[in-house]
Amino acid sequence: MGLVLLGRRLAGKSSLGNLILGRNEFEAGKKTTRCVRRYGWVEGVRLAVVDTPGWSLFGLADATQVKQEILHSVMLCPPGLQMFLLVIPVDSFSKRDRHALEEYSVLEVNFTLQHFNKCDCNAKKRVVG
Repeated sequence: MGLVLLGRRLAGKSSLGNLILGRNEFEAGKKTTRCVRRYGWVEGVRLAVVDTPGWSLFGLADATQVKQEILHSVMLCPPGLQMFLLVIPVDSFSKRDRHALEEYSVLEVNFTLQHFNKCDCNAKKRVVG
């Protein structure tokens, strides 16, 4: 099964991927520029977790490259069930976030999970709810 983590920069995608896998596989606190896939077992199911580059609210990220990486994330998942987890910072989601989400929605998917994350992005401490 494949799980693709989507969201803006500093949303906590890498940290959430580490939490899901139960170990530090992604570099939390560093900018993800290319899709990164890691495997783990969760409740007896082999899971491929794909961390994607975050999109920027302020035009700092190369939009074309981010869209290409999001499309590439699907190829990194094994055949079969694929889920997309949209990681949203609960304390700062704005109209600008909604606009960016619409701009970077390059995948037509029938199944997207949403995870609201509260984090202190300057520290490595993260509260997941």
